[in-house]
Amino acid sequence: MGNLIYRTVSGSVAQLHRLDVLSNNLAHADTVGFKADRATFAEALDAEKRGTRFVSVPKTTIDPTPGPIEVTDNPFDLGIAGDGYFVVDAPQGQRLTRVGTFTPDGDGTLRNVHGHALLGDGGKPIQIGTSVDSGPVIVGESGQLTQNGEPIGKLMLVKAAPATLSKDGQGLLRLEEGMAPQPDPNVSVRQGTIEESNVNPVSIMTELVTVHRHFDALQQAIKVYRDMDEASGRRLRS
Repeated sequence: MGNLIYRTVSGSVAQLHRLDVLSNNLAHADTVGFKADRATFAEALDAEKRGTRFVSVPKTTIDPTPGPIEVTDNPFDLGIAGDGYFVVDAPQGQRLTRVGTFTPDGDGTLRNVHGHALLGDGGKPIQIGTSVDSGPVIVGESGQLTQNGEPIGKLMLVKAAPATLSKDGQGLLRLEEGMAPQPDPNVSVRQGTIEESNVNPVSIMTELVTVHRHFDALQQAIKVYRDMDEASGRRLRS
């Protein structure tokens, strides 16, 4: 009976973890460029406990599905069509992001809302002209920037396998240790747009209901096992 309770308790803990993940996703349903997390589970075998099976610690992965594209007509809002990422210069090093809301600072460096510089080919920050004679900035699908008809830089656009990425806060993603962003010429940019969160609130609410039901059922099972153990103990003492 102890093994059954052990498996049921581990299942309850896994469902609580899944509840936390889903709740966090729902809280970011309106966050630009947010990528949902997915909790995956597997059954494990504990050889030290004579073959006891239990639900392993859940693994959280990033859902790379693109979010809806919203047209803003702001020339410094940049969305990526399909796969790919921008690269920004964060204090902890180069980081990937799908959050394409940028603003030029005083010297013309394009920065995100947290002040991280948007990087171009060669890892150098993208800078635009800010004088009164500077014309509008045009960003082509390939990431090429032109101003007054002259090229002024090209965005560093990269791809990465979801399994190699982890979240680093502020909409940033970091690659596995030892890996560096690899430019991909096939990544396509849409100027004047932003990518919304890929969280579907209706789907998340449905999953939350399912998780609550599973958790309640596991709690009921634990109660049944406890009652059975107590009944067995009483019979042994009588």
